[in-house]
Amino acid sequence: MGWRIKGTGTEGRYDLRHAMQHIVYEAHALERMQERGISKEEVVVETMSNPDDQRPARLRRQPCTSSLRRFGNRVCKVYTRTSSEPPVVATVAWHGE
Repeated sequence: MGWRIKGTGTEGRYDLRHAMQHIVYEAHALERMQERGISKEEVVVETMSNPDDQRPARLRRQPCTSSLRRFGNRVCKVYTRTSSEPPVVATVAWHGE
């Protein structure tokens, strides 16, 4: 399955069984994940696979997709490069922190 923005008419999701081996992480994203205690398997892949909200965004002047998912009382935000296949995670944060 490919990466599609919700609401475009051809929605797609990552297949969790294969997502881990196909996602690329920028060094910045890995550093921020470590600082913020965000795991690839439990948080990032789940946010990308089953977002509560997903919308176009810009990060460092480049088009991205912002995916958000609630985990208890926290919301994870994953910024993914829009034009890349496989997906490239640019940065990850807890929304509002």
